[in-house]
Amino acid sequence: MHLDLFKSLPVNELMLLKRLTLVFFLFYYPINVFPQRPDFTAFPDSSIKIDSIKITGNDVTENYVILRELTFKEGDSVTSKMLDFNRERVFSLGLFNNVQMKAENRNGINYLDIQVDESWYVYPIPFIRFKDKQSSKATYGINFLYKNFRGRDETLRANLSLGYDPAYTLIYNVPVLFNSQNLGLGFMFNYTDFMNKTNSGYRFYGGDFEYKGIQSRIYLNCRINQFNLLVGVAGFEYYEAPSKIFRSITASDERIDRFPMAGLEYFFDSRDLKQYAAEGTYFGLYYFHKGFSVNGINYNVLDTDIREYRNFIFGLTWKGRIKARTLIGENVPLYDYSLLGYDEDIRGNSQITLDGRTIMLFSTELSFPIVKEWDFRIKLPLLPESLTSARLGIQAAVFADAGTAFDDYSGFSYHNFVYGWGFGINFLILPYNGFRIEYAFDQNMKGEIKIASGFSF
Repeated sequence: MHLDLFKSLPVNELMLLKRLTLVFFLFYYPINVFPQRPDFTAFPDSSIKIDSIKITGNDVTENYVILRELTFKEGDSVTSKMLDFNRERVFSLGLFNNVQMKAENRNGINYLDIQVDESWYVYPIPFIRFKDKQSSKATYGINFLYKNFRGRDETLRANLSLGYDPAYTLIYNVPVLFNSQNLGLGFMFNYTDFMNKTNSGYRFYGGDFEYKGIQSRIYLNCRINQFNLLVGVAGFEYYEAPSKIFRSITASDERIDRFPMAGLEYFFDSRDLKQYAAEGTYFGLYYFHKGFSVNGINYNVLDTDIREYRNFIFGLTWKGRIKARTLIGENVPLYDYSLLGYDEDIRGNSQITLDGRTIMLFSTELSFPIVKEWDFRIKLPLLPESLTSARLGIQAAVFADAGTAFDDYSGFSYHNFVYGWGFGINFLILPYNGFRIEYAFDQNMKGEIKIASGFSF
């Protein structure tokens, strides 16, 4: 019948219809009609009791690394919505290219089969970044990352940065010391020659100047449950100012600051897919005390990050963020000042840098999936499939940012805020990373294009 209809069309219209049909099957059909979602066998009721959990595909990863991410255990009842959420939590580990969950009844026993495809765990990541968009102020280098070391979700990271802000960093993190315990351990060592990043320091010194710094830290993690994590931190820091002028740009008013530090970090994270969440809440609170009166240094750092994610109809997602960092105490050094315009910026005003004892950043964003999820696989000679597979997604977004910096609360004013808004496309290449292309406007409707790796929040 369809062929008869086609024959009744003129030749040009028939060729156009055939081409549109081909485009539909090549692009829309595999991406949108069959997105890679969990495979759920129809439950007889609204929930099913899980009698047995079986994990396959984890040739390197230990079973307990996956099981500790689940919000249920054998003997508990689950729904398809719960399995969907837990699938995303397992994927959030960043260890797998694909995660599938299938619950079904076999011979009167309810089985949950969790199938994972392991990612490639060892790879270098080159990078380059520019200060003030100037090629003469480029910092470039390579991040060497070894994920899932020994199959226990351990991470070994080495960073080599050259150019404007050279640095050498080594990080080792062990989320679980023993599989029956919820204690973890981490280490960090960093040596850097970094340029002053504060406007007040530039004015005080009469130009650019350089610090030398060493930071070393040890972390003890206590995972309370799947959503709550408490971290104790202890360390030692060293900063060396230029010999020409050092008073008022260090904490001790001497050329070299040496001091211990300690603190606590608390995280609450109920997001589904942590890399690009559609539902959940993230709350991070950091408190550090630095100096303990050694060499007259005694001040505190308080940092908080609050994010909310809500999913609406047709995949429309809203997310909002409040970020604040403040310094409390006397003789706070310029090298520890709170900054906007570097790791955190205001889109539309990314060329503006703000600094002070306190910064505040507000962001809101609406996103809509163009391609929600596509299990991409390609076979190439000499390359393992774990390296040529990924979970792909494309999201369109509109956003708005606002931020300010001040030294004391008398300087907090609506008029001191810097604003920006715009739209963009986010490309998800998970579990590896992603990148985004954005066009943003400042408060004077001056536009700028931004291409960046990662996601806004």
